[in-house]
Formats: sequence, structure tokens, C-alpha cells
Amino acid sequence: PTSTPMRKPTAIVCSPHDSKNQKVRVQAKEVKRIFAGFLSRQQNTKRCTPEALSRLHELSGVFFKQVSKDLSAYAKHARRRKITVEDAILLLKRQRKINSDVSLSDLCRIHLSREVADQILKNQRNV
Repeated sequence: PTSTPMRKPTAIVCSPHDSKNQKVRVQAKEVKRIFAGFLSRQQNTKRCTPEALSRLHELSGVFFKQVSKDLSAYAKHARRRKITVEDAILLLKRQRKINSDVSLSDLCRIHLSREVADQILKNQRNV
């Protein structure tokens, strides 16, 4: 049995269906960076094969496309054309990522770099 070569992932494209119909690109290197951070917190695994990383990138695309559809549905339900911070927070609550034990601040600090977390929390306070 011959295996087909895995193509190198470049970016995931998601359409949030905003008024300008812009597309959001998630770079493969960002998926790799986030996953590498996850692996570094594990006790027994530090490496990931290229095939596994390619599959992870593919699944991330499926995840982000679903997230963009959900956020678009929330905005549409509210009769808005733009996705707001409140839509994103509602989605995180519905996915049970934010609850009485874990706040948005906690989630940002656990999974994001300090700079990105600070920017998100600053923007969230300004809303």
C-alpha cells in the first residue's frame, strides 16, 4: 500500500459573513505554536509528527469554520450584521469554556500569550 504525501498546510480560511465578506486566515504556524505550547505542558510528550500536525491543522479548520457559523448565527439572531464581543463570550459560555469557575480572563491567561491576552481583555473592558 502506497501512501499519498501529506500536503503542507498553510492557512485555514474562515468566512465570518460580515458586511465586507472578509475572510479570516489562521496560519498553520499559529496552530503549530499553540499545539507546541500544549505539548510542553504535558508530562510525557514533547514532539508531534508532521502527519499529526497536518491533521490537527485540518481539524482546526473544521473547528474555526463551525465557530464562525455559530458567531454569524448569533449576530443574525440579534438582527445585526457584525459579530460582537458579546457573541464570542456567549459562544464560550455555551461551549462551557467560561463558567462560574473559569472567567474570560482566566481562559485568556491560560491559552494565550501575555500580549494577546492583555489586548483582548483591554478591548473587552472598553465594550
